[in-house]
Amino acid sequence: DVGQGDCTLVTHRGDGILIDAGGERTGKRAAEYVFLHSPTLEYFIITHPHEDHMGGMSEIIRNFQVDKIVLPSIDETKITAKWYNRLMDSLSSGKYELEVAEKGKTYHIDDVEIKIISDESYQGSNINNYSTVLKISYG
Repeated sequence: DVGQGDCTLVTHRGDGILIDAGGERTGKRAAEYVFLHSPTLEYFIITHPHEDHMGGMSEIIRNFQVDKIVLPSIDETKITAKWYNRLMDSLSSGKYELEVAEKGKTYHIDDVEIKIISDESYQGSNINNYSTVLKISYG
């Protein structure tokens, strides 16, 4: 429970996929939950750049090994929040493998498949319309 935002952890045989990270105020709660269930994250996928979905991201990347971070395709000029700029600065350190969400792209952990079914490249002012949509299949 990360309040208003979203944070979903999918685990399979000890490997983890984290989708969103809640807000800045609930990032520590998200990290504590992830710590109980998955020591490392194969994939960390952010659906869209609202604080209640990715504000807790800095807490996750500070405390876990993350193999790949998948971010939505966004027009960064639409986002002026200080928390977002701080986060993007920390990600640009080169420490993380970053990838932009792309429709049709799939990621695998054994027989778990995560497929991006929409990577909205919306150009309007509503940030929710930049959301990445995923389909997770098992077996």
